[in-house]
Amino acid sequence: MNSKGNITIIIAIIVTAAVVFVCTSSYYLNNVSGKSNIEYVYDGNFTKLKNVMDYIQANYLFEDEYTMEDLEDGAIHGMVEALGDPYSSYFNKEETTDFLEDGLSEYVGVGITVTYGNEIEWPMVVSIVDGSMATEAGVKPGDYIYGIGDETLNSDITLEELSSKLKGPEGTTVKVTFVRINEEGNQDKYTATLERRKIVLKPVEYKIIDDNIGYIQLLSFDSGEDLKFISAYNELIKEKNAKGIIIDIRNNPGGLLTCALKIADTLLPNGVITYTVDKNGNQQFNYSDSECTDVPIVVLVNGNSASASEVLSAAIKDYGIGKIVGEKTFGKGLVQAFSGLGDGTYIKLTIAEYFSPNGTKINKVGVIPDVEIKDDENTQEDEQLQKAIEVMNELCK
Repeated sequence: MNSKGNITIIIAIIVTAAVVFVCTSSYYLNNVSGKSNIEYVYDGNFTKLKNVMDYIQANYLFEDEYTMEDLEDGAIHGMVEALGDPYSSYFNKEETTDFLEDGLSEYVGVGITVTYGNEIEWPMVVSIVDGSMATEAGVKPGDYIYGIGDETLNSDITLEELSSKLKGPEGTTVKVTFVRINEEGNQDKYTATLERRKIVLKPVEYKIIDDNIGYIQLLSFDSGEDLKFISAYNELIKEKNAKGIIIDIRNNPGGLLTCALKIADTLLPNGVITYTVDKNGNQQFNYSDSECTDVPIVVLVNGNSASASEVLSAAIKDYGIGKIVGEKTFGKGLVQAFSGLGDGTYIKLTIAEYFSPNGTKINKVGVIPDVEIKDDENTQEDEQLQKAIEVMNELCK
């Protein structure tokens, strides 16, 4: 037989095999699916989910490689992710431990804080810890994380999942690909190999600057930071006789609403600090008492000042007890509840939206400064802080 005849036979065999495979596969799938041609109607009881779990138990080959708890965790993860809300998450027991460790003042990591931006789907760097590898690598607030290792991030990755990818034993490294938006609006990619180091946070730092002005830098609104802020405020006012206070919450991504409320209560007169509105239209008001500051306040903000930072700055602006200086804030006016499920697992869920005392919307809008100014990255000088000092001196005249 000639070569052309051989090729014809080979092709015929391949085609026949393919047809047989397709037919047998189709036959097999039709048999195991049983009711695949019957329309399923959602009954409100998650019957389909239970059927899938039962089917896995009855048929999955590698039964030693999973537990029912694994299946339940996976189902809940998927359920919360289906909301499409980057601020809502489910935490299994291991993830709960990691999440709680993220709030510690000392941890091992690369030294960056991230959130989701309002315009680009990648997680955005909000702040960087001084002395961390991220600082040495030239990472800047406003950069976006595009990939970890050799993998591009999925658009639906949660902040907690990202955090776990960045974490690891002290001294190990992780390759991170970032995207930076240049002045022309184009996306520039760069990759940095970051060493994981012990990070020691100092969320509240304070001092006297330029002509007896008190300066307090607040990097987060985590548990206990309200007490540190109040202690710093009292020392600057009562012991060092500061003529006014500059509160620097630039690159502060927020934290606990209760922490922000206690700080606001120290500064504001009697009245509403903020109020929240839930899915049913129920309003919950948070109030300050009559004790308040008697010195001028200037608040420094930028585009990475978010959440609880916006509660504080919006309230100070509405009451007129100080001036807001810098750039429009991030615009995250949402409240998340962190609720235990009784077995060491937790769910973090967006449950309400908050507004300023005057009813101004913050979510996706932000707080507009009284004095707008950008920091010039090409100079060593902090132009925003210098403007805040100028504004303070005007207020103290």
